[in-house]
Amino acid sequence: MGLNLGQTREKAVSLIDDVKAFVVANNLTRAQLADLLSVSKSTIDKFMGGFSPPSSKLTKKIAFKLGIEKRSLSPFPDFGIHAPERSEVRHLEGTYQVIRPSFREPGCLDAYSIAVTWDSAQAYLVFDESNNAMSTFDRGLVSVPIYNNLIYFLSGANGNFQFMLLSDPERKGTLYGGILTTGSPKLSLRIPTAALVVLKKMAEDETLVFGTIRPDHPRYREFQDLLQIGRDGGFFTAHI
Repeated sequence: MGLNLGQTREKAVSLIDDVKAFVVANNLTRAQLADLLSVSKSTIDKFMGGFSPPSSKLTKKIAFKLGIEKRSLSPFPDFGIHAPERSEVRHLEGTYQVIRPSFREPGCLDAYSIAVTWDSAQAYLVFDESNNAMSTFDRGLVSVPIYNNLIYFLSGANGNFQFMLLSDPERKGTLYGGILTTGSPKLSLRIPTAALVVLKKMAEDETLVFGTIRPDHPRYREFQDLLQIGRDGGFFTAHI
């Protein structure tokens, strides 16, 4: 049997997608693939189902016996990132109200917006936070790992860095999690800073809020409650 990937995939985005394409192109069952790679069918089921990342040994076998190298067009090749079809992530598109504790004023909150859109040229989600006066970032990437239920927001330029790990537990558009960043450009020192963060997807008739939210702000309690859910729900935990 001649085994080749052919033109089934125009661009490889992850090892798991390439192996799936290989199986389809060569009309293989998972049992046949397991025999070809000299591994158990359960190993193949876990790998193909996205339940377990491939071991280095399995990755080498895939490269040697199938001719498929572990490569990715994703900027995060080692994060197990899944580059999905747009239909799989369309529910994430939209404008989000972002709330987190203020890095400058204890007891206050910072509010800004992030727009999540589909970049059709590169076939993945991007986010834009150009409305955030406290950030050096305009755009970043949104990725959905295949091995967990988290959503990654990542941006970096000129030595700066921002990473958000978020959960959408009810798929209703409110994302809870944590943010790790090099800090606000308005601070005198750029130091690693982590905090709770909530992204609430906005309806068309809702109004965004920007800037520092102090205790006397009419929406302070509402935003505090959202952060409390993130804290109590265990969506972000920091240890020092």
